[in-house]
Amino acid sequence: MNNINILSSLLKDYVAGKVAGIYVSEIRKRKSYENSSISSSENPHIVDYILSELIETGNQLIHLNLLKNIDLSSDFIKKIAENSTSKYVSSLVAKHNNVPLEVLNKLAVSNDDKVKSAARKAIVQHPNISLRLIEELDLTYDITYAVRIAAREAVAKHSDTSPEILEKLAFDAESQVKKAVALRSDLSLRLIVKMAADRQIIAKKFLLRNRSFSANLLSTLAQSSEAKVLQMVALHPNTSVSLLKNIEQSIILGAFMIV
Repeated sequence: MNNINILSSLLKDYVAGKVAGIYVSEIRKRKSYENSSISSSENPHIVDYILSELIETGNQLIHLNLLKNIDLSSDFIKKIAENSTSKYVSSLVAKHNNVPLEVLNKLAVSNDDKVKSAARKAIVQHPNISLRLIEELDLTYDITYAVRIAAREAVAKHSDTSPEILEKLAFDAESQVKKAVALRSDLSLRLIVKMAADRQIIAKKFLLRNRSFSANLLSTLAQSSEAKVLQMVALHPNTSVSLLKNIEQSIILGAFMIV
C-alpha cells in the first residue's frame, strides 16, 4: 500500500471521523503530511484526491467535519450533497457560502421542512441569482416568514431592481429590508428625502450608515426644506464642517426648525 493509500485509509477511518477535518485542514495549510512524507510536489492533487475519497464514503460524521472545518469549493459541496442522505448535512450544505445554485434548487424541494427552508432562504441570498428568479421562486407555498423577508431583502439589494420597487421596499415593515434599501449606493435624491423624512426614525438611522453619500449629494440635501432631512445631513459622518456650519447658520436665522 503506497503512502497516498495509507493516508486516505487513515482519514476514511470512521473512528477517526471526528478529526478528519483537522487532518485535511493541516494538509491544506502545509501541503504535506509529516508522518507519511507526502508533499504537494510529489502529487499536487493529493488534497483533492483525499477529499473526494472522504466524501464518497457517505459517512455523515466525516461530511460534517469537512463542512465545518474545510474551505470547500463549490464542486466538493456539490459532491457532498450527492453523497449524503443526512438531513442535517443537507441543511449545512444549504447554508454553505460556496453552495452552487443548482444544489440549492434541488434542496428547495426537499421533503424535510428545515432543509427546504434553509435552501430557499439561501437561494434568494445567492450572489448569482437574478431578479427574475427571485420573483419567480414560489415563496407562497409552505414557506417560513423568514424566507419571505429574505426574498424582499434580496430584491432590495439586487442591482436590477427598479426605482418603483425600491420605493415600496424602503417602507417595508421589516427593518432589515429598509436597511438593504438605505445602504444602496445608487439611491435617488427623491427616495433619500422620503426616507429621511419618514416618521419612523429607523430609516434615517440606516441612511446615516451609508458611506457612499458624496459631498455634492449631501450639499444638495442640505438645501431641503424638510427639517428631518437637514437633521440627517447634519448627523451624517460624511458631512463636512463647512456644510455643517451652513446648516447651523440656517437654523440660527430661523429658516428651519429641527424637531
